[in-house]
Amino acid sequence: MGAAAGLAVLGWTFWRGRRKMEITLVAGLVTGLVALVAAPAILAFFQRGESVARLETLNSRTDLWAQRGSFLCKSPSLAGG
Repeated sequence: MGAAAGLAVLGWTFWRGRRKMEITLVAGLVTGLVALVAAPAILAFFQRGESVARLETLNSRTDLWAQRGSFLCKSPSLAGG
């Protein structure tokens, strides 16, 4: 969907003349349809066998960031740079 919006903005700023609106809308719709059709493949690529719980924590990165925050409060030199 972001690609469709980006193409719409690009089309709106790049093309001149009467057909600007039609070309921009068609390009945005085609890109949006491709994104909807390819959504399962894109989702499967990003999941790569990981569980939903693990993906929600960015593969446990958010837990590490929270722990680093507590270390930073206790001793800035221990938190690393």
